[in-house]
Amino acid sequence: MRRRQFVGGLVGASGLVAGHMAMAQAVGTAPILFGGGQAAPVPRVPPLDPSALPLPNRTKIAGLGHSFIQRGYRANFSGSTISGTEERARGVLPVIAALDGRFNLDIFAMPDAPFGQDKPSLFNATGGANHGIGGEHLLATSSVPGSINRTPYVLNRGPGIVYLDIGTNDINSGVGGAHGTDNSASTIIAALDRQIALLTSHGVWVVLQSVAWRFDWPEGDPRFSTLEAVNAWIRAQAARPGVKLCDTVAIDGTASADRALFETDGVHPNIRMSALRAEILPPILRSMVTHGDARAALDPLAADNLFIRKGLKGVSGTLGAGASGTVATGMTLTRGRGQSTAVGAKEVLSPENERQIVSVTNTPGDTSDYQYFDFRCTANPSLSSLGLASGDWIQMDVPVEFDEWAGWVGRLYTGEGPAALFNDAYDTGYLWTAENSASVPGRSTWLTTRMEIPAGTTMLRWASRVVRLFFDTGAGGTGTVRIGSPILRKIADPRPAWNLN
Repeated sequence: MRRRQFVGGLVGASGLVAGHMAMAQAVGTAPILFGGGQAAPVPRVPPLDPSALPLPNRTKIAGLGHSFIQRGYRANFSGSTISGTEERARGVLPVIAALDGRFNLDIFAMPDAPFGQDKPSLFNATGGANHGIGGEHLLATSSVPGSINRTPYVLNRGPGIVYLDIGTNDINSGVGGAHGTDNSASTIIAALDRQIALLTSHGVWVVLQSVAWRFDWPEGDPRFSTLEAVNAWIRAQAARPGVKLCDTVAIDGTASADRALFETDGVHPNIRMSALRAEILPPILRSMVTHGDARAALDPLAADNLFIRKGLKGVSGTLGAGASGTVATGMTLTRGRGQSTAVGAKEVLSPENERQIVSVTNTPGDTSDYQYFDFRCTANPSLSSLGLASGDWIQMDVPVEFDEWAGWVGRLYTGEGPAALFNDAYDTGYLWTAENSASVPGRSTWLTTRMEIPAGTTMLRWASRVVRLFFDTGAGGTGTVRIGSPILRKIADPRPAWNLN
């Protein structure tokens, strides 16, 4: 059996993590062991004292659960190769990171992630804040490891807060483990209670998410009653020590939920739901962590900003298909899909720092389901010209601000948009991509990507895309976005902060 070593245990070809024996006994389920591996012990701390809040600035927050967590972040695959980190807006945590930088919600591609390449179409090949797995249950099934069994690995990452979104698959098909297909409310609640206790007993705060409604069950299905009972129990945990409640039942947890908040499958949230949850969750998290967003002090004109068009100055940029107006010098605005038009303009913030304004208008009769414009560089910088080399970690931050135009929803099913920030490293045979598309309409957000420059890379490919603006064809009128100067910096390896090497 093929095995890989990771911090906290061993993982085999099936992708199931070795459980910590004492913990597994504490939660009432047998550990899953592969190759005789044992997880590293997790130190037990005294029960949480609510007076310990707020936690320090940049406290680590780990998302634990099923696909609602996983789909917030995704690693790109080409065959068995992970090409970078793709951060999407279907999950609420990327939106939180875009809105407020006081939390450590860092995410990065991790080829040796314990739930990664063994099942790349299902499991999660990222490190840091994301611990979501598609189809996950509280206890292991034949296809997923179970969130309780993965808890030792999550605890070994050292989070101060775990955002827990779990339960919909247990209601749908049973909690797994010794309980098999038992999806009674009492069994699910008992397992969920053990999951919460396992986290809080180790000094970790839990932000407990209510369970979303499902539109894939037939009318009158008894599982609806189970869902309501589970949500009633979840809501009753609001006063539980060590627990905060993210209660979105009124938005997405009843039969009256807006179907438009869900993807076409009627189960998964789209960007609209993420944006609404991002109105409820941030005040909870902000009450738990000391204020301070270091991004506010970022200077696009600083010497450590390696972006080749600092400050987006000038008006002599290139106008491509569908574009008119003015574009920052050395940059290009061009249509990538559809038949709509865009007008560029500039906003002066200081003598050396400007913002690019882009206003898009749909063309009547266009048959595209979605469209986009690209704002990109006119040339690709070599790594050597930027003082970069293979093995360096880089991070790019771009402030973007959208108006509330209805078209800024982007690609509903894939969750991209309304803006996607790309950081592409390229060699002669492969493109490595870091992407973030966690922006939301009507808000000022920061898009951030980070990646390790892989061996053999020769350039950053910015002439293809830097910022991509997605919008829906069906929306009438005009939408406007303001794009601040990109800030590219060398950063320290982010993995040690998460106890990863």
